[in-house]
Amino acid sequence: MHIQCSVAILLAYLRPWSVKKRRGAKGFPVTFIFLLLLCRPSLATLVICITGNDAIYVASDSLVTPGYGEPFRSPKIFCVSNSCCFYMTGFGGACIKNATTGKVSSSLATDLQEICASVSVKSDPIEMRVEDVISQFQSKHKESFNKMISAGETNANGITHVGVMGYSDSRKFFFGSEYVFDGTNASVTQNNIGNKGVLTNAGPFTFTGENNFLSSLLQDAKLMRELPSDDFRQTVQDIWMKTTVSQERMKSCILEMFTLQEKHAIALRYDQHVIGGPYVIYKITKDKTIEIN
Repeated sequence: MHIQCSVAILLAYLRPWSVKKRRGAKGFPVTFIFLLLLCRPSLATLVICITGNDAIYVASDSLVTPGYGEPFRSPKIFCVSNSCCFYMTGFGGACIKNATTGKVSSSLATDLQEICASVSVKSDPIEMRVEDVISQFQSKHKESFNKMISAGETNANGITHVGVMGYSDSRKFFFGSEYVFDGTNASVTQNNIGNKGVLTNAGPFTFTGENNFLSSLLQDAKLMRELPSDDFRQTVQDIWMKTTVSQERMKSCILEMFTLQEKHAIALRYDQHVIGGPYVIYKITKDKTIEIN
């Protein structure tokens, strides 16, 4: 993973960050001071989504490597209801360093996480929650991109992809969409996955971010013969044929995808940026979402 950051824009300022007290937690809200570094961390990550067996599996890597300093880990999947999650790839805003703990995070990933947490407690239908998240994130994205431009980074495109996968209880189907936020443009482009966002009308595999290698692998008989394991090939075939695949087999298949991506994507010149664990896998069903790592 490569993150461009010019020396001229390594400007830092202290930013107060209020952390609200969680429900049921003891004590008082605490205010931390973060060091915000105005650079351009491109998450350049990989998100894998697989549908099957009345469930959606959403998985991501965790690695972010800034243009300076040590790589750090950042969550990139966030739940907004019992059966719906958001994920993000691409431009991640600035790197935020906690002045107390030294922990570094991506500003836009943090923004998306907080937005999803605030919307998750609402009782609105999932369709309204999705619109709420997208609207709030659009403002945060524009703010982050404008700060970067003001700091002198004029070559960044500031493009962030935010995806959503879930189950609509009112419409009784699994749905998926991806939204493209362009910092040079106030509009947001929505791309439905499947016909009108209905996942049963789409193929079972969706790759976002560093997606060229895995997309090619599943369509190239020679690569499929030479690179993955026999179990992987059988599981992929069963998924395509809509045969029942156990949770453990699905998990093994996803983890092997990440392993194959790490080993071959750059070496074979399909993708440009590295990925790294720990890998996070969520299983979304009609009534709950669980992490199956």
